[in-house]
Amino acid sequence: MPKATAQWQPADYILVGFALLATGERHQIYYGDLSVIPNTVALPGAAVVTTFYQRMVTLLETVIEGKATHDILESKIEGTEIR
Repeated sequence: MPKATAQWQPADYILVGFALLATGERHQIYYGDLSVIPNTVALPGAAVVTTFYQRMVTLLETVIEGKATHDILESKIEGTEIR
C-alpha cells in the first residue's frame, strides 16, 4: 500500500489536525510545520539531490568569490532571485 505522502511534492507544508467528538463538535488539536523531502531511496543511484538552501549557498559563494557569470548573477531558484 502506498504511503500517504507518496504523491506529495517535496516542500514545506502546514499540518493541521482535528478531533471530531461524538456530538459532532470539531476541535483543532494540532497545528505545525511539515517538511516533505525527496525520497532519495527511490531515486536512481546517480541522482544528485540538493536542497533549496544548498543551491542558494553555492550560488552565493560563487558571487562572493567573484566567479559568478551573468547567468548566476541573474538567477532564480524556486521564486528567490539573485541580482
